[in-house]
Amino acid sequence: MDELTVVSPTHIRALCDRYEGVGADGVIFLINSKIADCQMRIFNADGIEASMCGNGLRCLAKFFREVAAFTGSTCWIETPLDPTLKLHECRFLENQIKTQLGPPVNVLFNQQLEVERHSFVYDFMDNGVRHVVLFFDDIDTLNVDTLGEKIMRHPNFAPQMTNVNFVCYRGDNTLVVRTYEKGVNRETLACGTGAMASAHAAKIHYSLEFPIYVFPKSGQRLEIENNWLTGPAKKVFAGEFPSNELQCAKLWKKKNQKSIQKLKTL
Repeated sequence: MDELTVVSPTHIRALCDRYEGVGADGVIFLINSKIADCQMRIFNADGIEASMCGNGLRCLAKFFREVAAFTGSTCWIETPLDPTLKLHECRFLENQIKTQLGPPVNVLFNQQLEVERHSFVYDFMDNGVRHVVLFFDDIDTLNVDTLGEKIMRHPNFAPQMTNVNFVCYRGDNTLVVRTYEKGVNRETLACGTGAMASAHAAKIHYSLEFPIYVFPKSGQRLEIENNWLTGPAKKVFAGEFPSNELQCAKLWKKKNQKSIQKLKTL
């Protein structure tokens, strides 16, 4: 599309609804660009526009290649709200896509954080998305949703809040990462910018060299090489979801809420 003029937070939340919509952590729009092959605009599941999405960048590159019948080995994607990098190079490999993210800024290491009488040491950086990184010996049993929300909303990170990454170093330049994502407000299966933030923090703490390999909750391996992120992008399905149908569905639900509740009790 040429411009993004018909999308509202209500539309986004309806699309991302996992019970009455398509179900997603966010919605990405492919927009025409005057300075790149295309432009990316991304909205989180809460309906608020985000500045960047590392995994989303790969997905959009794959989508652009398909809909534009693009045959080149490299495309450029504009992200106008990204504070660290406005133009991203995306390279099409055999089975993966390699994308360039912005360099981390506002970097802080070994900061102290108090959450309900518990002390944590964290790192902070912004690579297009604000990230807190915390290292643990074991993250398998962590309640990521509960602790992640409390850290996300901590006064230290107000008013913008932050994503929260719980990281375990497993040796051999390999990290396991679980991410609580702002705007999704729950643990996500994978976060590309979070994987990169975790890798940059681990490089300092464990004296690692790139590449660093990150396994998010999805189990799909991501490779970090300085400011480059490499990973898969898979088309799951295709469909249509007209905006007028979203509006009608929400309006019908509101008008018939009493009937819905009555049916639920039968």
